[in-house]
Amino acid sequence: MKTYKMGNGQVRIYSRIPAGWSVIEDAANAPRGYEFICNNKDPFTKAYRQGLIRTR
Repeated sequence: MKTYKMGNGQVRIYSRIPAGWSVIEDAANAPRGYEFICNNKDPFTKAYRQGLIRTR
């Protein structure tokens, strides 16, 4: 799995949006050509995950 280093951690790069995930609208800090996606869990819990997906 490819990753992208951001800040103190790494973000996974997905080739497709996993089931139950969605694009984070208005996320201004995504690298050019990518959008942030998340698993729709509460961001303040350990279950929250995010990643990047290439835009077309």
